[in-house]
Amino acid sequence: MLGESQEDLEIAATALRIEGPGPLGDAKQPWILTARSFVPADQPTRLAAVARLRQVIDRALRDADEKSSTQLNKLRLLASVSTPIEANQMPPWVRDWLFERNGRFGTIGLIYTELSGSDAGEMQILHERMEQWRNRFPKIVFASAVAQLGEVIPGLAADAPMVFTLALAGLALSTLLVSRSWRRTLLVLIPLGLATGIGLGTKAFFDLKVNLYNLIVFPLFLGISIDGSVYVVWAFEKGVPLRSELASKVGAISISTFANMSGFAGMLVARNPGIASLGKTALIMLGSALVVNILWLPCLMLTVGRSREA
Repeated sequence: MLGESQEDLEIAATALRIEGPGPLGDAKQPWILTARSFVPADQPTRLAAVARLRQVIDRALRDADEKSSTQLNKLRLLASVSTPIEANQMPPWVRDWLFERNGRFGTIGLIYTELSGSDAGEMQILHERMEQWRNRFPKIVFASAVAQLGEVIPGLAADAPMVFTLALAGLALSTLLVSRSWRRTLLVLIPLGLATGIGLGTKAFFDLKVNLYNLIVFPLFLGISIDGSVYVVWAFEKGVPLRSELASKVGAISISTFANMSGFAGMLVARNPGIASLGKTALIMLGSALVVNILWLPCLMLTVGRSREA
């Protein structure tokens, strides 16, 4: 939050505190910090209360035993404040956050949320809430780098069906042109659908959502899944392959898929949750494609081959 003056900022912060964070966080926890959080306006009243507390502690110390005296002296140290705190007495971490570059203090505020910056849906909620605040408090600037993700989500949601449909159509058409057979094309696309279902189901089981970061894995997943399916289908279309020939195909598919999975595995240790989700999604989706292509698809091709012979 950035205000033109400290008064404008505090008016907005006070109104938001009264309303509560809503879906942004826990109402029982402090979620808005301003200069008044560290340099309150009613310091004389607070200092008077601290002075009365200090007097009570002094009286208690007169008759306290050794154990109680130790505890009371700790409280006495906390209650030893007798002068108002000033902005230039703030610790460095407060100065870095709440002082502007020109030295002004009191016009910057911080809003904390429990939303994940890698979750596109949650960032959309944050973006919508910030738009409401901007309309209500025109003198306050609300900004968040990660909330920009929420601005592009409506466009992505509108374009996703068309993009996905065109991608599948392109894969089907290219496979059809190369194979010159609707049957082969169908046998290549069926494992892709199964691997997609297994991968998305696994992500849902581990509560991993699709977001703008890990969305870029899916084009790679589609290509690698189709690539592996083509090897197996073409091998069986010539007749039931020899065990050594099938092992060679499966080995090639496994090495190619594992190589890509290894590249993404390094992202699992990233501190950024979005990059980490990219690595997790890649491992799940590519692993699903590998299992389907080397285990399920050969069984399907054997079944289809027996049906054709019968």
